[in-house]
Amino acid sequence: MKILKPNLNPETPIIAIAAKIRVIRQQKGLSKIFMAKSLDISVKQYAKLESGQTVLWLGRMFAICELPDIVPMELLDAGLNVTDQQ
Repeated sequence: MKILKPNLNPETPIIAIAAKIRVIRQQKGLSKIFMAKSLDISVKQYAKLESGQTVLWLGRMFAICELPDIVPMELLDAGLNVTDQQ
């Protein structure tokens, strides 16, 4: 089984989506600790999600969206905007 490694180029959709998650979390005044506990993962794992260092699976993205009450398309739009610019 091949292990997927994220592309850490700042112009990738993964990084754009991760950055959008971080911005929204900060705007809503939520901590990384709160997000990690709510997702039942460690703070370190959550930090890697926000920085794009780990793959953000669709199920996890939907779970993240439920916490700060955002629409998943808002995150996907961030990723699509990056691919449109390339």
